Amino acid sequence: GWSFPLALLVLCVVSFGLFTSRLGYYWDDWAKTIVHHLDGMQGYWDYYAYDRPISGWTHILLFSLIGDSPFRWHLLALLLRWLGGVGMWWSMGQLWPQARRPVAYATLLYVVYPVFFQQPITITFHQQLMQYVLYFFSLGAMIMAFRQPRRFWPFTLLSLALSLIQITITEYFVPLELLRPVVLWVLFSE
Repeated sequence: GWSFPLALLVLCVVSFGLFTSRLGYYWDDWAKTIVHHLDGMQGYWDYYAYDRPISGWTHILLFSLIGDSPFRWHLLALLLRWLGGVGMWWSMGQLWPQARRPVAYATLLYVVYPVFFQQPITITFHQQLMQYVLYFFSLGAMIMAFRQPRRFWPFTLLSLALSLIQITITEYFVPLELLRPVVLWVLFSE
């Protein structure tokens, strides 16, 4: 049901959301905000042209939707962290349905993972949080395609689309794609 995702949301809010209204822009957030103000949306294509020529689309989309309010960017980061947790819980729960409790504990740890200190740097790191969301839901859709052969093509196409979108953001998560054969091996070995 929705009790665990709701508990994840509460954990996210308690861990990262209590001071959201007091947070501002930090670190490279300022550079990305200045690009928006000086060059408009087109500026993001130029900003990322050297090393990530496709990556600017997330900034263009999100600045169009939520503007440059720090509060809204922090709410977005909170939402993306929560959705990443829900995606992890769902995909790992599909992979190991008999291990619900360990999957839940791993997901709780993921949501409050202490090594990722960049939560307040929302404009800069929204991309990584978004990639987690897309990756976990892509992985879950792949597992569903395997587990529900009658829906193989819709889930496979969804998995491929989410994976493709995820890879257009940054190259950081490309190595995670190497886990797909391992996940398929686990599925085939059952």
